[in-house]
Amino acid sequence: MIASLAEGDSNLRGLRPFNPLVDFGPTSELIELAFGEDLDPASRAMLHEMRTFGWLLGPLFWLFNALHSPLADSFGGYVWVDEGDIVGNVTVHRRYKGNAGWFISNLAVHPNHRGKGIARELISAGMELARQKAAQRISLEVRAQNVPALKLYQDLGFTQVDSVSSMRMDPLRAAKPVPAEMYETKMLKPSEWGQLLPLAEDALSPEAREIRPLRKEDYPPSFLRRLVSGMGDLLNGRTTHRIAAHSHSEFAGVVKLRTGGFLVPHSLTLMVHPAHRSKVEETLLTHALAILETRRSRTLLAKIQPSYELARDVFKQYGFVEEETLGLLTLSL
Repeated sequence: MIASLAEGDSNLRGLRPFNPLVDFGPTSELIELAFGEDLDPASRAMLHEMRTFGWLLGPLFWLFNALHSPLADSFGGYVWVDEGDIVGNVTVHRRYKGNAGWFISNLAVHPNHRGKGIARELISAGMELARQKAAQRISLEVRAQNVPALKLYQDLGFTQVDSVSSMRMDPLRAAKPVPAEMYETKMLKPSEWGQLLPLAEDALSPEAREIRPLRKEDYPPSFLRRLVSGMGDLLNGRTTHRIAAHSHSEFAGVVKLRTGGFLVPHSLTLMVHPAHRSKVEETLLTHALAILETRRSRTLLAKIQPSYELARDVFKQYGFVEEETLGLLTLSL
């Protein structure tokens, strides 16, 4: 049974539902304090906006909830209060359509109140809220380095089904393409992007695909979407390349490279079929780096999904530094 906190009594200690009318400011300050240097600039900017526009967001979310609007599902949760101060917070929300799209996020506990079981109470309350919303599955993301949090989630029954690593190369170092035995590489045309759907489906676990459904309309994207994306790249001085490794007409892996535009870093994503891992990572990466031979003035940001140790080691070999690896954990309700 979830403990509750009486409204209006600042001397009580315990759990109560997130109140959008008054809690936006205190919870944003708590999140910034709890996560400290782990917050990236985008997250800090979001928290600043929460504090700045809390006077507007609070009444809006309160109204959505009062009217039982589906929009209320985008920002629910609980806070833990101690002597009138919010010292813990968890957000429970629907990120994707369907009952599998429910997530727990922003789990934060004040440093002075850790080790008291508050995080477990907040997570348990979040799980119960998802059940009340008829969710069939609840998921969350956690940094691989956060061992205490991983243990807590595993104790509660969560299992990992996916991961993504963010890596950085700065300064950028180009490389010559390294061939892979028994594989060929090719630059894909937009008309060939649809052939990547089986690779994208096989690279992810069934649970991961259920939680974060693939957008089949992206394989290939419509002519209008390609036109809009191409115009955006043109206006921002960017180009997009998709390089695939294949064997016997089967796609083994793909790397998507977007060259940096005006004041924007280069970006790269890697995805490899499980049956071909350890065989094509280096050739895909070096073919992408060769394209950047004359564009070394910008940082290169990379994502590996699903992430695995061998791929991370290949990237490190070429000068990348791992910034973080996030695991996707899930629990059937």
